[in-house]
Amino acid sequence: MDKVESFNRREKLFNTKESSWPALEELNIAFKPFGELIQLTFDVLQSLKDWTTTPLMSATPYEEMESTVSNNIITLSSLFKKLNEDYDEVA
Repeated sequence: MDKVESFNRREKLFNTKESSWPALEELNIAFKPFGELIQLTFDVLQSLKDWTTTPLMSATPYEEMESTVSNNIITLSSLFKKLNEDYDEVA
């Protein structure tokens, strides 16, 4: 919703009537699972890069790695379920 708030702040700045953006809100809601999937993919790739290129002596502790992987699996599972429910025709 940052864009809507930004647009409305600019409208106030120029003393114009604030606009409502219901289509943008709907788009944000519809895109949210895809955005989360993209962010999760980025996070996983970044973690993999860090884990495979960091010198062993300064490596991430095993417990932290395990926690990260577990959280990623939980997030991915919930995203899979959500996308499967909302977009069953393309799954």
